[in-house]
Amino acid sequence: SGDTHGVEALARWNHPTLGLVHPDHFIPMAEEHGLIHKLTLQVMNQAMLQTAMWNAQGMELSVAINLSPLLLESPELLQEISSLQQCYGLRAEQVVLEITETSLLRELSVALAVLTRLRLRGFGLSLDDYGTGFSSMQQLARIPFTELKIDRSFVHGAHERESVQVMLRSALEMAMRLGLNTVAEGVESLQDLWLLQEYGCTFVQGWLMAKAMPATEVHDWVRVHEERKPQLCTQGGAIA
Repeated sequence: SGDTHGVEALARWNHPTLGLVHPDHFIPMAEEHGLIHKLTLQVMNQAMLQTAMWNAQGMELSVAINLSPLLLESPELLQEISSLQQCYGLRAEQVVLEITETSLLRELSVALAVLTRLRLRGFGLSLDDYGTGFSSMQQLARIPFTELKIDRSFVHGAHERESVQVMLRSALEMAMRLGLNTVAEGVESLQDLWLLQEYGCTFVQGWLMAKAMPATEVHDWVRVHEERKPQLCTQGGAIA
C-alpha cells in the first residue's frame, strides 16, 4: 500500500567531544558494566512517550525496540515494559520487541518464558537479523514470534543475485506459512523494493524509505512520503 506502518527506535549518543557515537561502540560497554537495563528502559520510555504523542496527533505508528539478551534473564522486565505501555496509553500491539536470533543461544529456557509472557500480554515479538545465525528454524518453532526481520545481507542488491533471491524467497514463503509478518532490512533501491513486492514481503525498511532521523522530523517525512508513494508502487505489490 505504501502506507507508513511504524518506526524503529535507534539509540545514538551525542557526545560533547566525540560527536555522534553509534550503539556498536557503547552498547557492549553498557552490557559489560551493568548499565544496559537502565539504558534500555530510558530508550523505551522515550520511544513510548513519542509514540503516545503521535497517537494524540492522529498518526498511529508501531514502535520497534531492541532488547539486549541480558534483559531476557531479568524477572522484572515484563512488568517494567507493561507499566510503561499502560502509563502512555498505548495498545500492546503497538510495541514490537526485537530480539536477535544469536541472543537466544544463551539461556533459551529463561528467554522462552519471558518472551511467551510478553506475547500473552499482546506485545509484538520480532526475530531480528534472520539468516545470520545457525538456529533460526528451531527458534521460530519454539518462540511465539509475530514478525521475521530478514537481514540486509539477503536483501541489499538481491535483484542482481539469483542465489540470494532463492534464499530470500524461501524465507518469505516460510514466514507466510507460519503466519508471520516479514520485514526486509537494508532496502536501498527501487529494484530490490519491486522484487520484495513481487515476493509478498509485508514491510520494508532502509535508506530508500528514510535514513535515521530525530523523532521531531518524522511527521514531515510522512507528509513527503505520501507524495512519493505512487513512484514506489509502480510495479504493484504492497509496501509499508
